[in-house]
Amino acid sequence: MKLIFSLVVSLFAVVFISVPVFAVGDGSSQTYTDEQKAQKLEAQKKAEAEKSAKIAQQKEEKAKQAREKTCSAIDQIAGKVRTGVSKKSSTITDKKKSTAEERTKKSEQRQKELAKKRSEWDKKREESFDKLRARASTDDQKVAIEEYITSIKSAIQVRREANDKAFAEFQAGMEALLASYRTDNQSIDEQSRGKFDQAVSQAKAECSAGGDINKIKQNLKSQIESIKAGIKESKPTDKSAEIKALVEKRKSAVKANNDTFQATIKQARETLLAVIEQAESEL
Repeated sequence: MKLIFSLVVSLFAVVFISVPVFAVGDGSSQTYTDEQKAQKLEAQKKAEAEKSAKIAQQKEEKAKQAREKTCSAIDQIAGKVRTGVSKKSSTITDKKKSTAEERTKKSEQRQKELAKKRSEWDKKREESFDKLRARASTDDQKVAIEEYITSIKSAIQVRREANDKAFAEFQAGMEALLASYRTDNQSIDEQSRGKFDQAVSQAKAECSAGGDINKIKQNLKSQIESIKAGIKESKPTDKSAEIKALVEKRKSAVKANNDTFQATIKQARETLLAVIEQAESEL
């Protein structure tokens, strides 16, 4: 019994003592758990890093697309502005052409009407001359009347040519002023186009270089507004004073021509009357 009891006690002691020792072990189980945690943490960090990189790449891609869209939009805006300017320029050109054609047409019509009236005046004047010739009773009177008629016709022709010259000079002066006005307008237009093209090129270059999109758009908008304001301020030189001077010059020339004509007519009439009075006194 003692032997059996002793064996049982020994076995119990071995089991009792060996269990704590097995539980504590050499730490391999605990180390394995830490490695798993470290690996898991490393995997999480890697996943987060990949996620952050992906987000950054997406942001960069979006920014790139936005920049490309903005750069493309610059061309579109420039295209619309150029199209609008071209249409306006074409409209102005057509209007100028139409105005010039209308002005030429009116001038030709005035010349035709004037020629017609002159022809009518000449016809009536010849009728008056025939009546005057019929009143001549002596050879001296006939000669005097023919000299009078010649003087009148010559004076009329001189006045017509002088007036025609005055109107031609006026017309030439007006055409010169209009040409100058067109040149001034064209110069302003070309300068504005050059500034606009330069602003667009600068915006596109900054956009391609990766500049701040909002700043680029704002700068381009400000430059376009500045160009528009410059166009309004850079109006062609006012030609009204020069036009007024041309009108006054024409009026003065016509008045001088008429005064000369009236003086010639008066002299011719006095000469004719003197001959007639002398002939009547001799009867």
